Amino acid sequence: MRVLTRLMLAAVALGVLAAAQGQSRPDLQLKAAVYKETVEGDLKGAAELYKQVASDAAAPRQLAAAALLGLGGCYEKLGQQDARKVYERLVAEFSDQAREVAEARQRLAALVAGAPGRARESRLTIRRVPDLDMFAEPSPDGKYLAFTDWDSGNLAVRDVVTGATRALTKDGVLGGGKSQYAMFSSWSRDSRRLAYQWDVDDPTGSRSEFRVISLDGNTPPETITISGARWVEPLNWSPDGLRILCAYGSTAGETKHALVGVGHGTAGVQEVSAGDWLAQFMTDGDSLLYSASADGTAGTRDIFLRNMKTNAATPVVQHPAEDLLLGILPGTDWLLFASDRRGPLDLWAVPLREGRADGQAVLVKQGLGRLYPLGFANDGRYYYATLSATDDVLLVDFDRESGRVTSEARKFTSRWDGVSAFPSYSPDGASLAYVVKRGPSPVPIHAADSLVVQSLKHPAADPVVAGFGEFGLEHVVAPCWLADGTAVVLAGLEKQSRDRGLYRIDLPGLRKAKVYAPGGGRRLGDHACANDSAGIYVQVTTPSSGKGAQPLAQIVRVDATGGNEREVFLAPLGQGIGSFALSPDGRLLSVVTRLDRFRRALLVMPAEGGTARQVHEFREPSGGGGAQVWAPDGRSILFVQMSQSWREDHTFLLWSVRADGGPAAPKTIFSWEGQFFGLHFHPDGRTLAFTGRPNVSTSSEVWVIENLKEELKLVASPRPKRP
Repeated sequence: MRVLTRLMLAAVALGVLAAAQGQSRPDLQLKAAVYKETVEGDLKGAAELYKQVASDAAAPRQLAAAALLGLGGCYEKLGQQDARKVYERLVAEFSDQAREVAEARQRLAALVAGAPGRARESRLTIRRVPDLDMFAEPSPDGKYLAFTDWDSGNLAVRDVVTGATRALTKDGVLGGGKSQYAMFSSWSRDSRRLAYQWDVDDPTGSRSEFRVISLDGNTPPETITISGARWVEPLNWSPDGLRILCAYGSTAGETKHALVGVGHGTAGVQEVSAGDWLAQFMTDGDSLLYSASADGTAGTRDIFLRNMKTNAATPVVQHPAEDLLLGILPGTDWLLFASDRRGPLDLWAVPLREGRADGQAVLVKQGLGRLYPLGFANDGRYYYATLSATDDVLLVDFDRESGRVTSEARKFTSRWDGVSAFPSYSPDGASLAYVVKRGPSPVPIHAADSLVVQSLKHPAADPVVAGFGEFGLEHVVAPCWLADGTAVVLAGLEKQSRDRGLYRIDLPGLRKAKVYAPGGGRRLGDHACANDSAGIYVQVTTPSSGKGAQPLAQIVRVDATGGNEREVFLAPLGQGIGSFALSPDGRLLSVVTRLDRFRRALLVMPAEGGTARQVHEFREPSGGGGAQVWAPDGRSILFVQMSQSWREDHTFLLWSVRADGGPAAPKTIFSWEGQFFGLHFHPDGRTLAFTGRPNVSTSSEVWVIENLKEELKLVASPRPKRP
C-alpha cells in the first residue's frame, strides 16, 4: 500500500456511466445515478436518472426501491420538499423491500425531527479540485495545496487562486531502475514548512525517509531519523511548530505513533497512542484528538481526547456506529466527524467545549462516499478525497485443450460490488468462497473483513456471511477449502497486535477457531490447503536478526488444526519467497523465489519436500511476488507478470510455462488492463476466477466543501459560541 510508482485514473465507473447513458437497462442506469451523485456531485442529473429507473415498469422491484431511496437523498441534499413524498411512496408501495423501507422510515423520521415546517436550502457548496489525489494537503492559510507531482515524483505546491504550481524538491525520479518520490505531507501551522514522507525504491530494496522542507525552498530539506522505523508518515504539527505527530512502521510490522522533535536530525521520539485514523493537536499543544475503537480491537471507532501529560484519554463522541474524526472547524468550537449511524458515511458535527461534547450531534451533509480526510483551511474550507480503487471477483473461460483463456473477464455477480476478492471454489464446484469489505471505514484500502460463501447451484439463495470481529481482525484474505469441503481456512491480521494467523471456519455450523500463528517473530505469508484435508501449506519468513543478516524464508506444512509443523522448502539464503501453489493432484509445489530486486525464479518440487528444480526465470518490473496457479491438467504453471508497458497502459499478463521445464517457450494466454491475483480454477477446469483491481490502491479525486460555518448556523439550535 505504501510502495507506489505512479497513479492511474479510475475509468471503470465512467465506463458504466457512458454505457448507461446509451442504454435503458435499469441496473446500468442505477449505477450511473449513484456515480453522478457520489462522484460527480451532479445531484440534479442523478435525480433524473433515479426517476427513470423508478418509473420503468420493467425494472425489478429491488432496483426501483433503491432508485427511490437515491432520489429522496438527492432531493434532501438539494433542500427540496419532495424528498418526504418520495420516502412516503417507497414505504407505501414497496413493503417487500425491507432494507430500503427501513432506511426510508429513518430518513422520514429525521426530516420530521429536523425540519418540522419545511425543507431548507443548503448553504454548502461542494466542488471537485482537478488533477489532484489523496496525497494533496491544504495549507492552513488556504493559499496552497501541496501534492505529489506524478510526472517527476517531486513534492510540489499549487496556488489555490492562480493555479500556478512549483516543485519544492528537485530529486524526484520515477522509473529507470530507481524511483524516489514524495508521499504524505503535513503543513506547519504557520504554512511555512512541510513535513513529508520520501520513498526510495532501487535495486538494493525499498526505504522511506522523513523530511522537512521550507515553503520558500531556499534550503535543502532536513532528514529526520527515527530509529527502527521502516516508514514514517507525518500527521499533524504542534501549534508551536516544535513537534510533529507521526505514524511509523516498526521493523516488527507494527504501526505506532510518536511525537518527533523538529530540527534535531536524529529525532527525540515520544511514543503516544493516537488510534488508527486521523489525529491532531488541540490548540493547547498538550492534548490530541483522535479516533479509535474503545477496546483497541477491530470494533467501531469513537472519538477521544488524550492529555499527553497524564496520558489519560476521555471519550468525546461515543456511539455504536463508526465515528471518524475530521477536525475542528477553524474559528468555532464545532467538532466535525464522519459517521455511519444512518447507513452510509455522512458528515456530522457536535460542539466541543472544555474537552467534552456539548449537546447532540447534528447532521450536516449526507453521503460522503469513500472518504479520505485531507484537512481544513483557516477560512473553513474542508478538503477531502474520495477513493475509487476497487476489487472484484472476475471470471474468464478457459480452454483445457489449447491452455488459453477464451473470453473477456466478467464480474461475478454479488451484492458486494467493488469490495470482493480472493475467490476459491469448493472441491465439488457447488460453492464459491471469497472475502468482502462490509465495514463502513474507507481505509485500510482493500481490507476485507468478512467471508462469503455463495451457492453456485442456487445463486438466488442468500449467501453465508461470516465476520471475525471476535478475534479483533482488521483484514482477512485468501480463503482455501479443505479437500472434504467441510471447512474454509483464511489468513487474518489482528488490528491490535498486527499479528497474522490462520483461521478456520467449519461449514455449515460456522464454528471458528484460530488454528496457526508462526510464533518466534516469524511472519505469515501465503497459504494453501492440502489435497488430503489433513494439512495446510504455509509460507513463513524469519526477519533478519542484525545488520548484514539475511531473512529466512521457508514453506512449512501444518495439520488442519494447526499442529505438527514440518519444513517442506527452505529458500536459498537471501532469496525471499514471492508465492507458491499446489498442483491439481497435490503432489507438486511450484515456488517463485526472489533472485534480486526484480529477477524471479520459478521452481517445481515435491509437495512433501525434496529437491527443487528451476523451470523458468523472469523479470517482475513491480518488484512483486508473481501470483500463480497450476493449469487444470497439471502440465503447466500460469503466473502473472506486469507488462513492460504497464506505466502507460496498466496491463498485466498471464503466462504459461511447462512444469517439466521442457523446451517450449513460455506463452502469454491472457492480458488485462489492471492488476490481477488470487487465481483459482473451478474443479471442471473450464473457468478461472481471480481478483481484478483495475486501478491502483490510491486512485482518488479531491473535493472541497465550502460555507460550513453558514450551514451550521442553519442546522444547529442553539448555535455554538465562538471561543
